[in-house]
Amino acid sequence: MRTSNYNLVKKIKNKGYLVFNTLFQSLVFVSKADYSDFVNCNQNNINYETWKSEHLITNLNDEYKQTYTKMYGNENDKQILTIYTTTACNARCAYCFEKGITPITIKKEDCKKLAKSIIGNINAKWLHITWFGGEPLINTYAIEEITKLVKEHCEKNNIKYTASIITNGSLITKEIANKMQNEWEFKAVQITLDGLEKTYNKIKGYADGSNFNKVINNIKILTKIGQKVTIRVNFDKNNLKNALKLVRFLNKQQLTSDKINIYFAPITTTKGNDKTKKELNKQYNKIFNKLIKYGYLKNLNYFHFHLARYHCQAEQPNCFCLFPNGKTSKCQREKPEHSKISIYDDNFLQKLNLQWNTNCKNKNFDECKTCKSLPHCQGGCKIKNYEYLTKNHCDVCYMYKDAMPAILNALAKIYLNA
Repeated sequence: MRTSNYNLVKKIKNKGYLVFNTLFQSLVFVSKADYSDFVNCNQNNINYETWKSEHLITNLNDEYKQTYTKMYGNENDKQILTIYTTTACNARCAYCFEKGITPITIKKEDCKKLAKSIIGNINAKWLHITWFGGEPLINTYAIEEITKLVKEHCEKNNIKYTASIITNGSLITKEIANKMQNEWEFKAVQITLDGLEKTYNKIKGYADGSNFNKVINNIKILTKIGQKVTIRVNFDKNNLKNALKLVRFLNKQQLTSDKINIYFAPITTTKGNDKTKKELNKQYNKIFNKLIKYGYLKNLNYFHFHLARYHCQAEQPNCFCLFPNGKTSKCQREKPEHSKISIYDDNFLQKLNLQWNTNCKNKNFDECKTCKSLPHCQGGCKIKNYEYLTKNHCDVCYMYKDAMPAILNALAKIYLNA
């Protein structure tokens, strides 16, 4: 027996140690008196069986590989499809990864044709559609028509259907909110807020007069009918202070944790963010403390840690992105003009997967094999050549990889008041 390779340990003053296992998401406090027995896997210690059952101690030769294989095998029972209703947008965010892309929109006359092709390529027991853009609500007609046809097929063929949307929230109305909840069956709505009114309006630069107050009102419309909203806060050193004030503002607006989730994502594609581990942990310590104070971060579940099957949608063999002109890609950040494979092509998914595998590094490349974040990120982005992606592509590494000390600090504060 030995201690797990995926244990993260934080010393809690003179009391003991908080141990978090990233492979099984186990969180255990080991007292100072027991710590030597824990490190040496002493079977005579009264807590030994607990440490073992929580997978902090293991006898597996390759605990990651053996656990992954047991959990997932070879089944692919969920298919994720990202649909761009348009690449146009009413906002002008400086950091947008789609900046400079030529605006194209799904034409009304193409909706049935696209829906038919989507239906013909469902190959799982569960289909999830993520509506994306641009700003997807610019083209609600496409959402309505495609949803109606695809849902009808899924219901007839005993296929589970779910959907979500990533939107700036500016175009939501009471009518659209009700459709999201009742007709389009959105299980998740993600809206980005990068600070309070002045900062937000400057970052977004709406071309149609939309603004911070309008989006806040629209979030309230959604939560009032029971739709839970995820608030994504993009931050760097330039807007972090203002973004932290946003948390208090949302709480005062009675947008509490039972109505919204809040998560912060570092902008790593601008000059305003220091990507050093020390600075990132400093930033996240401030973020987590604020989220704890106002009740948005209450337990380990907040982080959504789990043993991930893939790093992202692009790695999943039956998943793909669909652009408004019918062209397809594996990665959301591929330039539409680069895509040469259409959903109307014979065996298009096989062609996409072949293209993806050709442009990717081998899974779990060497520098990732000993990383404690591997269970959560599966080795990060695998793209070898970024030329065909948008200028602001994803970072290679997992968002929380270098912020684990800040996460342990937050967990110690929540569970041990330390």
